Amino acid sequence: MDKLRKSYLRHRDAVLVLLGLFAVSMITLPYLVLGEGSYVPVHDQLDGEVLNYMYQARYLGQGDLIPQFMNGMDKASMLPPAPLGVLLYRLLPPFAAYGLMHWLCLAVGFLGMYSLCRRLAVRPEASWATACLFSYIPFYPVYGLAALGQPMLVLCALRLGGGTTGTDTHRRTWGSATGTDTHRGTCGSATGTDTHRRTWRSATGTDTHRGVSDGRAVGTAEKVVPQSGRTRRKSPGMTGWYLTAALYGACSSLTLVGYVWVAAGFLWSLYLAMAGFRKKSGLQPALRVGGAALTLLGVYLVTNLDLLRALSGESFTTHRQEMTLRAVENPLASFRELLFGGGSYSPVYSTGILAAAILLALAFSVKMLQNRRQTLKNPGPDRAGTSCDAPKIGIAATGRISTFPKCFTAAWTLIGLLVCAACLAVMWNSSPIISLRLSIGGALPYFQADRIYWCFPFLWMLVLGLLLESICGWGEKARKVVGMIPALCCALLVTVEGLQILRDSPLNKNVRLMLSPDYQQITWESIYMDDVFARIDQVIGAEKDNYSVVSLGIYPSVALYHGYTCADGYSNNYDLAYKHRFRRIMTRELEENPESLRYFDEWGNRLYLAGAPYGINGMVSRGQSPYTDLDYDLNAMQDLNIRYLLAAAPVELSRSAQEQTNLCLELVEGSPFTDDTAYYEVWVYRIAPDPPVPPSEI
Repeated sequence: MDKLRKSYLRHRDAVLVLLGLFAVSMITLPYLVLGEGSYVPVHDQLDGEVLNYMYQARYLGQGDLIPQFMNGMDKASMLPPAPLGVLLYRLLPPFAAYGLMHWLCLAVGFLGMYSLCRRLAVRPEASWATACLFSYIPFYPVYGLAALGQPMLVLCALRLGGGTTGTDTHRRTWGSATGTDTHRGTCGSATGTDTHRRTWRSATGTDTHRGVSDGRAVGTAEKVVPQSGRTRRKSPGMTGWYLTAALYGACSSLTLVGYVWVAAGFLWSLYLAMAGFRKKSGLQPALRVGGAALTLLGVYLVTNLDLLRALSGESFTTHRQEMTLRAVENPLASFRELLFGGGSYSPVYSTGILAAAILLALAFSVKMLQNRRQTLKNPGPDRAGTSCDAPKIGIAATGRISTFPKCFTAAWTLIGLLVCAACLAVMWNSSPIISLRLSIGGALPYFQADRIYWCFPFLWMLVLGLLLESICGWGEKARKVVGMIPALCCALLVTVEGLQILRDSPLNKNVRLMLSPDYQQITWESIYMDDVFARIDQVIGAEKDNYSVVSLGIYPSVALYHGYTCADGYSNNYDLAYKHRFRRIMTRELEENPESLRYFDEWGNRLYLAGAPYGINGMVSRGQSPYTDLDYDLNAMQDLNIRYLLAAAPVELSRSAQEQTNLCLELVEGSPFTDDTAYYEVWVYRIAPDPPVPPSEI
């Protein structure tokens, strides 16, 4: 057992990385077991982004139009959030591409967060727990590395800005990552073999020719064998870190969160330049970070050429020009929601983390006050904790706290940054700022700078890792029984966070699908309904390219998934003139439903048919009551080459709609099309000439 423990301590990082990859792989395991019967969140995935990947892959390198989308819309209307993911959809079937992309993003998220925590001198076990929790946050796979790749990008900036690329020797750091360092003075090391250095305590718990603690008290002593010469520590060179920045740019969206990190990169470069000028230490770190920021920006520009072409006005006038901006009604509630709930598709679980930070601040403050009083009564050598030789923990050899630990100070710095960012996000949607944006015009009115909240999950998890290190560091000098309290506190905090994240994770629903045959949940196959559309194809599927379909109560992405040309669709950037043409179909219907009118006219990303009693809704399930008294213009449908209406329930036109056209809705034989696994039932209507009235009825 002792030999096994020593072996673990020698290869601790490698073991934890493998265990972590195995742990995050469990999220995607149901994809292998359940296949297309797996639960997949529908909103903004199955109703939109999956189709963006599919059709960008289908027409990769072929012109500027996608014929099946909105009767032939520019490629800029179907931009995928992670352009590099298009290659997976080019090579694999859609579900396989979705699952593989999910696993790759999880792996990058875990490795990035684990490496970043180790870089910040967080002990391996705390780094492992933090990285696992971060990876289990239910981010949508279609957004690629937008959220999960942020730790990797920050690690890249720290490496380039800290001068730690290539081979490093004789370094002074707060805490190193992995590797072997010799002849250096450090305050906290990671793994590897360290010789001839001045520290306060060895990484294995027994002091050998060393001075003070570096906060790594685990296991038993290992012999330190002096090595001749200099042992050099290998790490990725500058090219590797520039490729890391390029990878993030190719697997994330500029408009979603990329602009935040481009701006942060240039600001970090400016700070390093000022620091280098002040200390006369040179501009090399600033130039390296600036180069990475330029690399990231360059990749974004290359992968968003279609968007830039659209914004320049060369292709179409975007429908966003008619969007109505509304100021946030309750700024305080919005601020609280961003801090404790997060934003769209970027959930945060910060309540427990913030509570732990506050309690730990109180505990440190009380302990520091007690130590100060004891020092005044009994002056002595116990002020060692204030020495610059131990800046990481701020704890003297006797266990007295003289300053806040650096990792704890860093945690509160990040919390302050989060509060400021939440304030800025709320201000962006305040009345004065909206008025200013509208007065400036251009793309600024509909630029969503408040999406800075996409950084919040990563930052809160990084705060968690720093807090875990602070708690563990405090307990290292305590007696054996008392020293268990910090460990229990860490376990409690990780458990609380883990239960909240697991509650919302798709893994929770997929495990229940695997274990309980009676459990019902929306799945990939229940939305896309391959068997159902195979039967529909037999009836109307001939010559799909020669006509369009429109959906009512069913997401247009379902028909698009099966290759139909759709008159409707979901996009955040499409032709304004086409929106006006489509609106003619349901002008009178919208006027009778103010809520749908406001939704369509003031936002309009979902170019869907509205119909009473369900309004604009793409999730009308089986067995619902019919659409009644719909006031549609069938002539406008015919003008858009629409031949079939796919409805989630029976459709009845109003008398006025029937009187104003010589067309009618003819129910296709076999309707409704459905099966036991389908979420919808599909009522297929053909738009056909109104049959002549028999003379006997005139």
